[in-house]
Amino acid sequence: MPDAIADKIGAVETRFGITLHNHQSLALRALAEGKNVILHSPTGSGKSVVFQGAPEVLPNRGVTVVLYPLRALVKDQTRRAEELGLSSVTLYGDTPTKDRPELYERIASGETKMLLTTPETFDRNRKLQDALRTCGVSLLVVDEAHAYEEWADGFRPTYRNAGFIAEKVGVKQFLLCSATLTVNGYRNATATLKRPNW
Repeated sequence: MPDAIADKIGAVETRFGITLHNHQSLALRALAEGKNVILHSPTGSGKSVVFQGAPEVLPNRGVTVVLYPLRALVKDQTRRAEELGLSSVTLYGDTPTKDRPELYERIASGETKMLLTTPETFDRNRKLQDALRTCGVSLLVVDEAHAYEEWADGFRPTYRNAGFIAEKVGVKQFLLCSATLTVNGYRNATATLKRPNW
């Protein structure tokens, strides 16, 4: 019997010009099956390939939203997305006001497949949330998910609010990525995101 998911994963390999590692293929397959996924693998093991390739395999239509703890990571991934020819939007607190309406429209219309942003922007930007509700959010990715252990109860409470905003904009699936996520961090993250099944 033909394996439609394997075909989609193969399309990711073709698009990126790589052969996926086993942990990447397994994560993409789980996402394609509609599951929430925790990807715990070492730094440099290609976790970003999974969420960059996710729009090719996800069962639900909508944008993939990626939350990064640091602006430097957003900028780096924006550059990588451009190199790969991925349709993406980058948005954070100091994005020029004059540029924002066009970005919101690209998101709401479904033109873009990936939004790269920070927890603060995801939490506080109401116009962004309206655009996300319009297009639908197929996947919410929390990169460097160990931040739930380090920061959620401290100076970055927006991590705590991510589950509420995710419900508000209708997130379908979640992907947590980390090289150092502990059991306590896992419990904090899954409880905060209000998704018990992983």
